[in-house]
Amino acid sequence: MADREIRTVTHRTPPLDIMPDEAVAAIRDATTEVLERTGIEVRSRAILAQLGAAGAVIDEETGRARFPREVQAGALTTVPPDLPLASREPGLDIVLDGTRGYLGVDGNAAEVVDLDTDQRRASSKADVAAGTLIGDALPQIGYIWQPAVSREMPVPSEPLHNLEANLNNTGKHIVMMTAVTPEQAEASAEMAAVAVGGATALRERPILSAFQCSVSPLVYDGGPLAAAVEFAKAGVPSGFMVMPILGATAPITRAGTMVVNNAEVIGGVIAHQLLAPGARTF
Repeated sequence: MADREIRTVTHRTPPLDIMPDEAVAAIRDATTEVLERTGIEVRSRAILAQLGAAGAVIDEETGRARFPREVQAGALTTVPPDLPLASREPGLDIVLDGTRGYLGVDGNAAEVVDLDTDQRRASSKADVAAGTLIGDALPQIGYIWQPAVSREMPVPSEPLHNLEANLNNTGKHIVMMTAVTPEQAEASAEMAAVAVGGATALRERPILSAFQCSVSPLVYDGGPLAAAVEFAKAGVPSGFMVMPILGATAPITRAGTMVVNNAEVIGGVIAHQLLAPGARTF
């Protein structure tokens, strides 16, 4: 196979600052205050206990973990400075240096329009494979999410079927979006390790990363946090995705929504570091 490259999205003009420095500082300070005074609800007594042992202040009645400022600062210092997002095919690594961006195959679509019948139907593993293959062929696509889901498969193993379809149809970096339990995360990491030649090879060059999602406002289920810990054991980076809705699951103001957004992302990162210090995260 001839060497390929990814066509990145490069910055053609300097970034535009849309807020004055004092507004940025106010949002940052409010985020720290929310994490300290309100904290995040964690729907797992076991994980709450682990967070408490690591320095969080636990409210058993509400199921909340609050993070004192010194705990926040300490946890964030354990985040590794590097974030390798490798590929199996040479030359297709994701390089995060602030000068370029990447497009990916988005989705996890539960339904698709069948190209043969023009009718909408439940998505399948074959759709995951087809979407992955298209994303692999396009130089504008830098990484692969699951474009659809293997709905014909049992729910507990569905993420593993999604990942198999990815691994069999791309050499680009794969981002998992559907492994949300520790069992699914552990199995996903094992599959990725087989694809690259073993656990050590995966740790050195993680071809897989994962996102875990919050439940806005300021809630994390226990499964996703436990999954992030399992991924960390294998050296697989885990990020945190949040989706607060202005005026619905977040304040009506943009600044207030940004505070909730930040608190959920940073709260996830802090929890991740308290549970698995030094874990690769983003």
